[in-house]
Amino acid sequence: MLKLNRIVDYGILVMTEIARRNACVSTTELAAAYGISATIVAKVLKKLARAGLVTSERGSRGGYRLARPAEAVSLRSIVNALEGPISLTFCSSGTASGRCKTRPFCVATDAMRRLNHLVNGAFEAVSLEDLLHAPAPPGRVPGGALT
Repeated sequence: MLKLNRIVDYGILVMTEIARRNACVSTTELAAAYGISATIVAKVLKKLARAGLVTSERGSRGGYRLARPAEAVSLRSIVNALEGPISLTFCSSGTASGRCKTRPFCVATDAMRRLNHLVNGAFEAVSLEDLLHAPAPPGRVPGGALT
């Protein structure tokens, strides 16, 4: 089954919450908004900061804010920051040449590379700004609280 891991889920939630608030948000506030461990949120934010997607501010009013506007942050950039490049198969990213022993007789390589390109394009086409304007799931309000 193809699915994103939980850390990516949390990263998208955290980034969307920071974008929604459009302010400096603490790790504690982000953890409380979604009922996620503050330790996990800190781990996610560290990776996002390393990738240049958020910046941190110290002090009593410190926390994290977006490093660039929400419309300039794609889902692909979040996935790449937390998991590395999206690659459906070992060879589909185009970086495995010379390492794959089945490449000379594999009939799926070109198709998988095309599919990988389409999947990456789909993740690139969705920004945090797009997520901010998506309808809230039934029974939830922004910030993760139940209604």
